[in-house]
Amino acid sequence: ILTDGVAYGEGMIYTIQTNLDKNENYLKLSYKSEGKEYTYTQYLGGKPQIFDAESIIDGFDAETATLEKSLVDVPIDGNTEKCVRLAVGEISGSAQMITLKSDAINKFANANAQKLVFAVYNGSAEDISLTVSVKYKKNEIYSARPKCVLTAKSTTFVEIPFGNIIWSKTGAMEKIRFWFGDTNEETSKVVFVKAAIVYGK
Repeated sequence: ILTDGVAYGEGMIYTIQTNLDKNENYLKLSYKSEGKEYTYTQYLGGKPQIFDAESIIDGFDAETATLEKSLVDVPIDGNTEKCVRLAVGEISGSAQMITLKSDAINKFANANAQKLVFAVYNGSAEDISLTVSVKYKKNEIYSARPKCVLTAKSTTFVEIPFGNIIWSKTGAMEKIRFWFGDTNEETSKVVFVKAAIVYGK
């Protein structure tokens, strides 16, 4: 599906929607100019594995902060979506962290995967700082990703790329840590996880 173009400078911006339902998915474009035809091919990755809220809720657990989790219907951008509601308790004197351990996700997060993405909705009026890190079986410490921001009243796609992972050295993915804020004095927070998606290479 190709949307109508939007003017941008001297050019146009187009949005293309396509299904990623094959083991290998490509975007192929072509256009003609002054009697010549130009083509462009971009590999988009393999078929994604989507884990909805119901399939991942049991894997969330408290770490340094208390955690209350529940399945809820949330109105987001005019639609109602089933989400995991994560109510993370306030904390003093320690980082505000919870974890996720999902055998279903771990099964697909391997050498054949390009990245793992979480769709997280922040329904509050303030942005929330989030750092995601991964514990691999052969590593004693968590491997942290750069800090991201869960924008207020928006859905943020939090990515864990696997491009630089040497799986023979790290072993399989074991657990994911979510660290909210960046101080040892944090107020309680509520976020909604819509889904987790593993993209194949």
